[in-house]
Amino acid sequence: MLFAVLATGAVALFLILTIPKDRGKTPEGEPSVIALRFSLPEGYQFTTDSPYKLSCSSEDASIVNFGRTCGKDFSPFNPPYKLLFRGSPGKTNVTLTGVFYYCHKESGMCFYDTFKKTFPVEIRHKAPVTLPHSWNIRPRKSADSEIPKTLPEGSWL
Repeated sequence: MLFAVLATGAVALFLILTIPKDRGKTPEGEPSVIALRFSLPEGYQFTTDSPYKLSCSSEDASIVNFGRTCGKDFSPFNPPYKLLFRGSPGKTNVTLTGVFYYCHKESGMCFYDTFKKTFPVEIRHKAPVTLPHSWNIRPRKSADSEIPKTLPEGSWL
């Protein structure tokens, strides 16, 4: 009897852990889009095959609601990167937080950093809209030097 209970529990746990969850669900209705383009200063370039991350928030989710799709498969390559959201008329601020990996072309040094950007979004009509937006990434200087944070020793891109 105990074996049957344990076996049933193991099967149930396996199903819970392996059945895909609908994490890519878009907000209900026809989605609107923030079309993002990214740039770095002259002499820098984004690194390929890095684990870029992006999170999104809105001060008023009744105006801009990202749902669970924000940041899914995020990469600064192949612009524009499209952030889907459900929009309603009104004004709010949107905050994006991203982890970016980039290299200084001349020195060959590679860096990573977390950047945050807040900008206003105004939706004037109920219909879906496409809002273009540029994010100019500016490498930060560390407090002790002129070089941004480098990758931890032993890691590579």
